[in-house]
Amino acid sequence: SISMDGQPLDQLKQAVASFLLERPKGETINILTFNNTVTYTGSPSTAASRVTGMYASGSTPMARCLDRISPEKNSKTSGKKGNDVAILFSDGDPDYPNKTETAANNLKRSMKLITIGCGSSVNQNFLRSIASSSSDYHHANNPGQILGAFQQIARSLAQNPVVVGV
Repeated sequence: SISMDGQPLDQLKQAVASFLLERPKGETINILTFNNTVTYTGSPSTAASRVTGMYASGSTPMARCLDRISPEKNSKTSGKKGNDVAILFSDGDPDYPNKTETAANNLKRSMKLITIGCGSSVNQNFLRSIASSSSDYHHANNPGQILGAFQQIARSLAQNPVVVGV
């Protein structure tokens, strides 16, 4: 969303690229952004380079992004519970909380949902509530802590395909 413009988005790009470059080479990465500036499926290294194309615009349509990740709507995700992981990053509130909650619940039937909130404007309780578990919510108090949140997630992941929704 437009609220990420400038340093926050630059920090996010660096953190996501670092996270992706440390993923196993054989993993399949799907990247979807709220504003459709980046849509990619493929190797972690190429995904990392595509992240640089993200730019801030618009609002925070989390539900639309989560719906696009859903295996029922995306043949590129396996749909096997326990194999796929979706990571949703936000610095604010969703445009439509009820639709986002429904989309998250649908997604969690087939994959783990990890959420990351950044800053003081993020609705931490909402992001925690839509994550697969309370331990699947991570918070960065400021853009400088985004990399730490992704590093913590990287250490906890032992499964394959990762979907990153930003």
